[in-house]
Amino acid sequence: MAYLAMVVLSLLFLRTRSVLYKSVVPLPHLGLQLSTTRGLSLPHPGRPLSGYRRWLVPLSTSHTFIPLSDISTVIVNEGLRRWNVRYYLAVVKRRGGGVVVALDEIWAPVAVLREVYHGVRESLFDEYADPP
Repeated sequence: MAYLAMVVLSLLFLRTRSVLYKSVVPLPHLGLQLSTTRGLSLPHPGRPLSGYRRWLVPLSTSHTFIPLSDISTVIVNEGLRRWNVRYYLAVVKRRGGGVVVALDEIWAPVAVLREVYHGVRESLFDEYADPP
C-alpha cells in the first residue's frame, strides 16, 4: 500500500512540474519580467479526450526580472533541436551577461513570437511607435 502511495505521489509531483503558461511583461523604463506558472492540467469532465478544454490549477509561479540597464537587445532567433528548427525569443544581456531565453519551454509559432517581439521592443525601446 505504501508503495502504491509513493507511486501516486511521484506521478502527481511530475504532473505539477508541467508548465501551464509563460508570460513576458515589458515594463517601460524599468526592464522585462519573465514569469513561469507551473501546476496541474486536468481534463474537463465534459470533454475527457479533448486537449482544448482543460482545467488549469496553478501551484507555483516563478519570476525573473531583467533591468533595462542590463538589456542589450531582444531578438527572435532560431535553433536546432534534433531534426527541427525552433524559433525562440531571447534577451541579450550587456557586458557579456549571456542570453536569456524568454519562452523556453513553450515553443510558440514564429507569428506569435514576432508579435511579442514587436510589443517588447515598442515598450522598452520606443520603437515602432507612431510619430507625433
